[in-house]
Amino acid sequence: MVIGIVGLGLIGGSIALRLSEKYTVIGVEPCAETAAYALEHKIVSRVTDYAGLTGCDVVFVCAPIERTPDCMRRVYDAVGDRAIITDVASVKGILPALPGARVIGGHPMAGTEFSGIRAAKAHLFENAYYVLIRADETPADWETVAGLVRDLGAKPVAMTVQEHDRQVAEVSHMPHIVAYALAATPSDVTIAGTGFYDMTRIAHSDPQFWCSVIRRNKENTLQAVERVRARLDAMTDALTNDDGDVLQKLFAEGQAGRIRLEEDRPNLEEYVLSADIRDEVGALKSIGDLLASENINVCNLQIVHSREGEGGVLRLGFRTRGDCSRAAVLLKERGYL
Repeated sequence: MVIGIVGLGLIGGSIALRLSEKYTVIGVEPCAETAAYALEHKIVSRVTDYAGLTGCDVVFVCAPIERTPDCMRRVYDAVGDRAIITDVASVKGILPALPGARVIGGHPMAGTEFSGIRAAKAHLFENAYYVLIRADETPADWETVAGLVRDLGAKPVAMTVQEHDRQVAEVSHMPHIVAYALAATPSDVTIAGTGFYDMTRIAHSDPQFWCSVIRRNKENTLQAVERVRARLDAMTDALTNDDGDVLQKLFAEGQAGRIRLEEDRPNLEEYVLSADIRDEVGALKSIGDLLASENINVCNLQIVHSREGEGGVLRLGFRTRGDCSRAAVLLKERGYL
């Protein structure tokens, strides 16, 4: 299989790095410096123009979101219906109508705070959601792209355009708006704990990028923000009126929503334990060795510095419920839980 990649930045470069381990990968990249770097480091086998994509089986369009529609049109002009065209844009409603094209819209839900090909990583997509727009009329094309997604180490998730854009507004676009607002609110803070850092972590993200993305999913994002605003207004009214019963009810509804999120994971499983360990040499290694001795893999790990509302200083994530349960037994026996 021959894979074409238009745009060799963080996402396109990372896709190229991983897929070049198995397939022939060629790139289209307008920046001469980026193209030279990709060739020098064997990220792609060659760099070409759009006309050079004619021999590809699948072409990934990894351009900035504002340029994605035009790039997809140019790819289609070059390859017609001979190749599958897929993209990586964060909003799917922007994709152009290309009659006769074999288009499978895509959105890898992974990235870093860095950009450019020098930040590319072959393992960038491991265990990440990768949404692929349903293609009921061309299921073989969908499966082809899904196979490449699995080659990236990611988890393909089938959605419609409408489902995708509504859900990313709820779980990505609106939370970025809230995080930017929250991070800009406090002044002279010196004791921010885990809760505040967790809620504002994504405010580190590139404002220009997120402004561009969110404006292209405006209506869905406005609806998501309005639902949060209504909740905050209800909590504000309850606090203003000193109505503890209503405030507690609203908090309880939020708690129930969080529990549902943790229990209902149709696409990605991660089960979490909080271990209580001392700040001493070898403490982390002892837990790692204990779990490794039983072939239990830790897929996520976080040191919790300010533990308001936390049950331990070390947060451990496991991919399966079975691993989490076995780890809980072991850690409890050793006094870590």
